[in-house]
Amino acid sequence: LLNGVGKSQVNCLDISPNRRYIAVGAYTHVKLYGITSNCNDTAVLHLDKIKNVTAVGYQQEGNWLFTVSEDMVARIWDLRSRTHNCTRSRKIDSPIACGFLHPNQKDLLFGDQEGRVHCWDLAKDSITSFKLHGDGDTSVQSIAVDPEATMFAALTMDGVIHNWNLNASHPTFPQHYPRSLAHEKYGLKCLFSPDSTNLVTCSADRTAKIWLTSNLFIKPSPETKFITTTPSVVLEDDSQKWVWDCAFSKDSHYLITASSDCNARLWDLVSGEKKRDYQGHQKPITCMAFRDENF
Repeated sequence: LLNGVGKSQVNCLDISPNRRYIAVGAYTHVKLYGITSNCNDTAVLHLDKIKNVTAVGYQQEGNWLFTVSEDMVARIWDLRSRTHNCTRSRKIDSPIACGFLHPNQKDLLFGDQEGRVHCWDLAKDSITSFKLHGDGDTSVQSIAVDPEATMFAALTMDGVIHNWNLNASHPTFPQHYPRSLAHEKYGLKCLFSPDSTNLVTCSADRTAKIWLTSNLFIKPSPETKFITTTPSVVLEDDSQKWVWDCAFSKDSHYLITASSDCNARLWDLVSGEKKRDYQGHQKPITCMAFRDENF
């Protein structure tokens, strides 16, 4: 239990690169806790004046932290200074639903509730925005870039996955591939595997689905707007409810999922078999963080 979070729902988590701290994003604040300290210790850092933090993440060296939130602001927090102040921020005109730091560590991507994706170039301090094709104002619930920085995916609230091919020299001007329906109910999370061969999507339909990127990122004819493809593996369990979050093992062979049935699960992605249940929570698990010790 983390002292100080109170009754506020925890929306997002991230573990620092040195594995010493965990960042916790909630309704009105972000707090950093020491992982190895006593579980009843108070936060070592409290960043407030934020409304409903939807994503939090560390820069790869742990020098700064980003947050995006429903107050329509993306923020950078300097963790090297004594005050840990917000040193940079950019405001848009719609609540931000998700965020992801590009592997190049200089582009912060985030999606809003009106179906747009924004790329904040931190080096140039400029933002490029584009609208998702064909989904109106459907909220962008999750976005991800693969570790090789060649593919970009966005999952909308209505369960549609959008795919782009990234140009390494111009990451803010991607080539759009046809979208596909991943889930019949709310889309909640998408994430690429460390080896870039798989994309996982999680949903309110009580499943997580594994998609081969080779089937999603195929250059179509110009008139093709929507494709139908089949997941390579569907991860489902009789007692599983909404699947909110997930994380891959470093070797891309396993996936951990977090569900609102109060359980986390470990899955073998080759067989689709559930290998382990992690039980003990008394309330729904809405987010998770995991760092493979081999990362």
